[in-house]
Amino acid sequence: MELDFTPEQDELRATVRAVLQRACPIGAVRALVEARILGDEEPALAGDLWSIAAGLDWPALNVALDLGGVGLEFVELAVVAEELGRALAPGPVGVTLTQFIPALQAGGWDDALRRVAAGQLSGSLATAEVGGGFGEGRGMGIEPRPEFGPEGFVGGREPQAHERARDRARDVTSPSA
Repeated sequence: MELDFTPEQDELRATVRAVLQRACPIGAVRALVEARILGDEEPALAGDLWSIAAGLDWPALNVALDLGGVGLEFVELAVVAEELGRALAPGPVGVTLTQFIPALQAGGWDDALRRVAAGQLSGSLATAEVGGGFGEGRGMGIEPRPEFGPEGFVGGREPQAHERARDRARDVTSPSA
């Protein structure tokens, strides 16, 4: 069992770290967080991190070659995710790589994976049990209201969609649906 990183993985780590040091230095991240807490105008970070990441094929790392991805393994994803965490990188890059892409892969949503690999789509993963969530009396005051979008995703506006999501969950998780 090989437990050391390959030279290519070490080079990937160094590249990601250097890009993140320029694109979102810790002082800028701190200023962004403080502005959000205080409700002030948010400072711009050095460029749009999603555009930078997409230009470097980070969203495509673990997407299959035949879907426009790079086709690398989990270790390369872990290298990038570790550096994103180290830099406290804001935005959709980390959650797209670690949550959204695996959910799309598990659901068989190849068209969406092609769009992610091309840098055209980012996302996150949220789940709620029927009758669960973050609603009244659960501390957050947020009630998830899922609905089905054009690609079968659950995202939400209308209250009745929660029941529809429960009834159609089989359709959403089936790649052949």
